[in-house]
Amino acid sequence: MKQLVSDEQWRNAKRVLYMTHLAIGDYYYQRGFLAELKRRYPHIELDIWIDDCRAKPKPWHAGRSQVLGQWLSTETHVNHFYPIAASKQERKQVIADAAAKEYDLVVFYAERRTENFARIARQISPAGYIAGTQTKPKLKWLKKFFAFKNIDAFTNLDNTPDVAHINDKYRVQLSELFGLRFDAKMPILGLSVPQNQLDEMRTWVERFKARNAATQKIVLINPLSTTAKRDLSWQRLIKLIQGIASQDSGIGFVLNLPPAELDNIRNKITATPEFKSLNIDAFSATDHFFQLPALLSLSDVVITVETAVMHLASGLNAQQLVLMRESAKQWQPVNANKVLYGRAIVDDIPISEMLKAFSDIAAKS
Repeated sequence: MKQLVSDEQWRNAKRVLYMTHLAIGDYYYQRGFLAELKRRYPHIELDIWIDDCRAKPKPWHAGRSQVLGQWLSTETHVNHFYPIAASKQERKQVIADAAAKEYDLVVFYAERRTENFARIARQISPAGYIAGTQTKPKLKWLKKFFAFKNIDAFTNLDNTPDVAHINDKYRVQLSELFGLRFDAKMPILGLSVPQNQLDEMRTWVERFKARNAATQKIVLINPLSTTAKRDLSWQRLIKLIQGIASQDSGIGFVLNLPPAELDNIRNKITATPEFKSLNIDAFSATDHFFQLPALLSLSDVVITVETAVMHLASGLNAQQLVLMRESAKQWQPVNANKVLYGRAIVDDIPISEMLKAFSDIAAKS
C-alpha cells in the first residue's frame, strides 16, 4: 500500500485538518475511519473542513452546512469544523481562520474540484505537510498540474479497484490517503440520538397519533431525493400508501421531505381524494439535524428513496424498505430489511413488489 502520511508524521503532528466535500451519506461512512484515526492518535486535534470548494456557492449550501454542523458538533473525534462558505468573501475569511491554526498536517479527500482543494490546502498551511487525492485531468489539466506541484503527496482515485460497497471504497481510499491499514471487518459506527431530540420527537409522534384514534403504528416514507430518477412519483406514492393502508388500517403515514417541499406536499396531501380518510402528514427536520434520526427510530417501518435517510435508518437499526436504482447498488445500506431495485428509475419497481416487501417487514416488526 502506498503510504502518503507516515506513522512518525501522525505521532509528531498536533493539529490536523481533514478536508472533504461532504453530504450526509458520505459522512455516515467516513466518520468511522476518522474516529479510528483519532483512536490511534488521540493526541491530535482533528478539525474538519466541509466546504466543497466550488467557484460559485449553491443555494442549498446553507442547509447542508447547518445540518452537518449540528451532527459534527456532537462527534467526540472532531475538535472543530469549518462550515460551507456562502460566498467568496466568506470563504476567504474561513481560509484565514484556518490558516491561523498553523496545521502540521492537512489531508484532503476530494473526487471533484481536486485542484481547488490542493490550492486552498496550501493557502491554509503554507509550511505544513499536505497529502490529498486527485482524479485524472480533463479540461482543467493545467490548473491541476500547477496546483498539485505544491502538494507533498497525492494519490489518484481513478486507480481504485472496483468494490461492492461505498464503505469498502472509503476503506481502500482512506487507507492509502492516511497511510493506515483499516481492517475490512471494522464495524460501521452506529448513531446515538441525543435525549432532548428523542423526547421532542416522541411528543410529536404522540400528537400525530392522537389525530386519529385508530393510528397505532407509523410508517415514514421519504419519496423525494436530489434527482428525479431517484424519486417516487406522486401517483406511485398514492398507490403505495393505499396498498399499505389496505393491509393495516392502524397505520399513520409521515412523509419526510426537504424543507422547500413542505408546503407544496402538504397542499397536495389535502387535495388528494385518496388520502381523505388517512392519517397522513408531512415533516422536515427544520430545527435540528437529530430530529430526523429521532423520528426514524420512533417509526415502525421506514420506506425511502433517499440515500442519506436509508443510511441514517441503517445506523439506527430501523426496520426499512429501500427503493433505489440498479446503478446505485454501491450505496445500498448494509442492514436494510429489503432493497428493491428499479432498472433505470425508482418508478420502475412494481407497486406489488413494494407491498409484498412491506408486508414481510411489517410482520417482523
